[in-house]
Amino acid sequence: MLFWGDAMERQYELVIPANDNSGNPIKAGVLADAVDRVTDHFGGSTTFTRTVGCFLSDVTNQVECDENIIVQAVHSGSDVTAQDLAADQAFMVVLAKDVGVQLGQESIFEQQELDTKTRFVPGDRRNVAYPDALANEKRLDRSTLLRNVLRR
Repeated sequence: MLFWGDAMERQYELVIPANDNSGNPIKAGVLADAVDRVTDHFGGSTTFTRTVGCFLSDVTNQVECDENIIVQAVHSGSDVTAQDLAADQAFMVVLAKDVGVQLGQESIFEQQELDTKTRFVPGDRRNVAYPDALANEKRLDRSTLLRNVLRR
C-alpha cells in the first residue's frame, strides 16, 4: 500500500453551478472544459454531479439553494513542494475566475483542504472485471457521460 504520510499534499475542489442565475441549465461543454483543465493540471480529477449547496442571499436575505457540480483533484506525493502547491492554488483561482465570468456568477466556491491524507489501496489489476461485476452496457465516452449527467 502506498501512503504518503507526512508528504506535502492538498485536495482542491471547484463548485460549479448547474444552472445560471435565471435557472437556465449550464451546457455540458462548460463542465467538460473545467474537468479537462483540472485533469490536465493535476493528472486526474473526480466529478461529483448534482450536489446541493445553500447560502444566505445578500440580495433577498433568505436561504437559497442551488444544484452544483464539484470538480475535485488531489496533489500529493513525496516530490510535491510548497512551490507546486502555490502553483496549484494559483491555477484553481484562475479557473474559478474564468468559470465565474463565463457563467455570470458573483463568485465561484473554490476550496483547498490542507489536512488530506491520500492512500492508494492496491486491487487486482486486470483488463476485464469479474463477469458478475459487469453490466451489459457499453462504456460511454466522456462527452456523452457528462451530457447524460447534466440532464438528470
